[in-house]
Amino acid sequence: MEVAILTVGDEVLAGDIANAQWLATRVTDSGATVDRILTIPDDRDRIAATLREWTTAVDATIVTGGLGGTHDDVTADALADAFDRELVVDDTVRQDVLEKVADYRNLDPETVTAEELDFDVDAWASLPAGVVRYSTREGSVRAV
Repeated sequence: MEVAILTVGDEVLAGDIANAQWLATRVTDSGATVDRILTIPDDRDRIAATLREWTTAVDATIVTGGLGGTHDDVTADALADAFDRELVVDDTVRQDVLEKVADYRNLDPETVTAEELDFDVDAWASLPAGVVRYSTREGSVRAV
């Protein structure tokens, strides 16, 4: 099986986060072959175009980054664009997001600012229609 890895995010390009190597190791250890790795900025059109191109080039594509609830997280939108799907709010993901935010707020309510909790819950919980959602134990984003 040939797999492509697409990492998304301005913070990845700035060197603040490095996860492609970790993913590539896991893919290779599972018996698949990593065909390509690309890191691109939070650019909805560019993400969608890359996904469309890779759909016929490899057996599977792993996309990471840009799935949170901030204004620059456009990966879910790009996935919907690439495969001509509508975005729909997943109620299970929405509830999980609300619980994670409450947990974060309760860690130290004296220092958490309103700005840190200012995001669109429904946008964060939206997935392209028809995708299969995978739960993650870590972080606050969904895997599709």
